[in-house]
Amino acid sequence: MQDFELQAIWSRDLKALQAVAACNQCGRCTAACPVESEMEHPPARLVRILQLGALTEAAETPGIWRCIACGHCRRLCPQGVSVREIIGCLRRLAFHRGNEVFARVTTLAREMNRFLQH
Repeated sequence: MQDFELQAIWSRDLKALQAVAACNQCGRCTAACPVESEMEHPPARLVRILQLGALTEAAETPGIWRCIACGHCRRLCPQGVSVREIIGCLRRLAFHRGNEVFARVTTLAREMNRFLQH
């Protein structure tokens, strides 16, 4: 990957993480999320974890791999916070942490396929 591409990815991630501060915890993102019941930390709680500075905890939760990136969270957020972009950032951070993530992703993808088939 070219250096400028990597820089663009991290710039986008920094912008997404900075948006966390704007969240007032109204819960509309969680109410709009079609998979919130499948997540250990639904969208508003995940953002709160980040507001408290627990980036590692947020990046290690398997729920970030269950997000289907539908964008309902941003559409309903009065502050314009995009949990989808935040989760994308957390996924990239988890990916860079090591190969253990691949095993989790594979397992979660199987779970999601089973969920969608029922």
